[in-house]
Amino acid sequence: IGTDVNGTTALGNSLDGLLIDGHDASSNPTAVGDTVTGNVVSNNGGNGVEVRLASSVTIVSNKVGTDATGSGRHGNGSDGIIVVGPATALGISNNIVSANVDYGIIATDVSTLTVSGNKVGTDAAGSANLGNGTVVTHSGSPDTFSGGGVRIEGLAAPVTNVVVQSNTISGNNG
Repeated sequence: IGTDVNGTTALGNSLDGLLIDGHDASSNPTAVGDTVTGNVVSNNGGNGVEVRLASSVTIVSNKVGTDATGSGRHGNGSDGIIVVGPATALGISNNIVSANVDYGIIATDVSTLTVSGNKVGTDAAGSANLGNGTVVTHSGSPDTFSGGGVRIEGLAAPVTNVVVQSNTISGNNG
């Protein structure tokens, strides 16, 4: 998604690579039980993968912001994986999420979220720096940072039942 069939040549979409939008007129989650697996999601103008108002969604074994080998920089124009709640029962595991302009993984207003076994800001081997986030340099001012590794926050609702475990988070700015 955003590359050629071999996952090496940039053919990005102008907005998000993949959007799961469970919004309906009542703002109740309607995207239930979706799985995103085994994709290369790179070179898109917006987010790599965006999930809105959903439950029981699993994002597993994808390369988000890299090439098909997981070693080349092919970042998305905003976040790698973003979850915008209210959202429940989500799993983000065993992905490579690197080289994106803003955050590798960001989730807002979620409950029952597991983030595990991901490589965020590294290559597939976990050894090369392919960090997420951007360093912004202003003439005569200190550098500022945008984005970074993983951010989980409650904006409109409290964040509950979140597990972040066994991830490699390295080389990110922010």
